[in-house]
Amino acid sequence: MELEDLKTEYGKLAKKYVLPAFKEINEAFEVDRIERKTECILREVRKTMMEKIVGYIRFLEMMINPSQAPPMFMIFVKSLLENDRKTIEKVYKNFIELELKSLKLEIDYSEKAEAEAIKNILKVWDETRNDLKTTIGIMERNWSSSENKKDKGYFG
Repeated sequence: MELEDLKTEYGKLAKKYVLPAFKEINEAFEVDRIERKTECILREVRKTMMEKIVGYIRFLEMMINPSQAPPMFMIFVKSLLENDRKTIEKVYKNFIELELKSLKLEIDYSEKAEAEAIKNILKVWDETRNDLKTTIGIMERNWSSSENKKDKGYFG
């Protein structure tokens, strides 16, 4: 699907369901990469948005339960403070709720339900963005802290 066609079709549906502007959801979720032609544009938009959310879910899962995570996650996790854990768990909970709602939409298609999901995903994303930034800051802090400890160590 050409980008202009996608924007046009989305624009029609945005008016019908009072959806956020294409530019707004595209900046947050890169929906302009939708390529295939479909009659279910809102479903494709929602799925594209959820790809990003699910990516963060998998990432946060490694922070919450690092037993199967790559070794670098142990560096991030071992210095977590209680507030850090609460922030991570809050984001995780919000994103899991989105994923569960999205899974329901895979069972029975409803254009109206897809529109409501798009609005909800963007709302949760906007409410959670600062917590995600905080989470990444926590990881950067822990990574820098571990790197500084290595510099002070000695290999003998």
